[in-house]
Amino acid sequence: MSSIIYCRKSTDKDDRQLNSLEHQLQNCRNTAKRLGLTVVKEFVESASAKTEGTRPVFNEMIAMVQKGGIDCLLFDEPKRLSRNYMDGMLLLSLFDKGKIRKLVWTTRTYSFDEPTDKLMLSFELALSKLDNENRAKDTKNKMVTCAKKGRCLTKAPFGYRNVTVKKGEKTVIIDQERAEAVRTMFRMRKDRYNFKDIQTFCREKYPHLSNFNLANIQKIVTNRFYLGICKFSGQEYPGMHEPIVSKELFEAAGNAWKGNYARKEETAKISQPLKWFLVDMSGHRMPAYSKLGRIYYKSQNWSPEKVNVSENYVFDKAGEYFKEFDIDWAKFEALNGAIIRDIIKNMDSGNAERTEEISRKIGQIEKRKSVLLDLRLDGSIEESEYRDKLKGMNEELVELRKASEKTFSGKDFEKTFEELIELSKSLYQSYLRGDNLRRAELLKNAIIELRVNDKKELVFKENELFSALKGVVLSDGSATENRTPVCGMKTRRPDH
Repeated sequence: MSSIIYCRKSTDKDDRQLNSLEHQLQNCRNTAKRLGLTVVKEFVESASAKTEGTRPVFNEMIAMVQKGGIDCLLFDEPKRLSRNYMDGMLLLSLFDKGKIRKLVWTTRTYSFDEPTDKLMLSFELALSKLDNENRAKDTKNKMVTCAKKGRCLTKAPFGYRNVTVKKGEKTVIIDQERAEAVRTMFRMRKDRYNFKDIQTFCREKYPHLSNFNLANIQKIVTNRFYLGICKFSGQEYPGMHEPIVSKELFEAAGNAWKGNYARKEETAKISQPLKWFLVDMSGHRMPAYSKLGRIYYKSQNWSPEKVNVSENYVFDKAGEYFKEFDIDWAKFEALNGAIIRDIIKNMDSGNAERTEEISRKIGQIEKRKSVLLDLRLDGSIEESEYRDKLKGMNEELVELRKASEKTFSGKDFEKTFEELIELSKSLYQSYLRGDNLRRAELLKNAIIELRVNDKKELVFKENELFSALKGVVLSDGSATENRTPVCGMKTRRPDH
């Protein structure tokens, strides 16, 4: 009768259960010799049987049985065949179909022809599963008992070391050098440093201790083991080990940043008084972000400029700019109203000429577009050439229309002037006294555009109102032909 032997030990470690496989093989060979069975092949493996489909040698044996030609399967005891229901049911199915005529182990033989043997085999395989679950439950209960005593059940985290007190008894002690690195991480986290900054600092200060992976740093600053707490199966227990950080430091580090989503929410909530107003030299707006409690403006990723400047720096520089052109609004209000009317008249006259010129250029471009379309319909030019020229004309139209929208009329002057009077009687003094939101409001009323270059130099482009005001404020409260500026204002225009 052709037979196969199956032997298994539950661990793949070479230093565990050293004699198990040899003992099983010897028992199966002796049984085969005693019963006169011919052993065709021996299947031996080191793998756990608690989960189905995870044993390659067992799967190979099943495939061989399904092909036919095997009459008997020898094993040392049922738990070596299976410790889970699925593999057990597979064996019972093969046995019930007659693919295997006999299942033999050292103390008992199960025959295909006997219904009682089939029932007993199913009991034996079910008992193997029950034994496995009882072992797991017993092991877990022992681990819970150890956790309640405050013992560490796993490898000690960074900052501690596992040591053996005596055979069968281990404990955890502090590794002072690594513990200092852990305290440094918690302190930096408390001071709102991000994980990348902590990683860079620790790699420079403690290069010989660890590579300081970002994921590991994040685990360290959230691990309650450093408070002297052991955790097992979702429950926390007071540990026998000495804590590395205090409860106050741990909570402060945890509250400083509450994950990436909290940082995104904080960034979204921060005040951005210069949003859409501060741009880099390429004309791209600079969004705000918060770092260590301060607000910065940074060029966007797609911008060719690489500018990063703090909000306070921008407002300080703008304050210096306003100081040069400080306007005494009380004196300005006392001036002859004819000056304002003269400015409005001149502005309306100049704007009329400018508007007429822009309209004339727009009409010329529209005519050129019509001629271009005729040439394309006649086939005189190719599609690609037509599209290129049309794109250029459309860009010119966009620029002209933008210039038309920016035309500053006398009515706009009068309205904006009144708003400035309402805002402050002294622009610079109000700027100094106000917070950043107030400063931004005053700044936007005097400046059309504020740019910053990579050297952190600010470039101011004044609006026409502010330029006109600088030319009419006089020291003696009256108007003259030269219109000499007063109040410490300088006549030079800033670079645009």
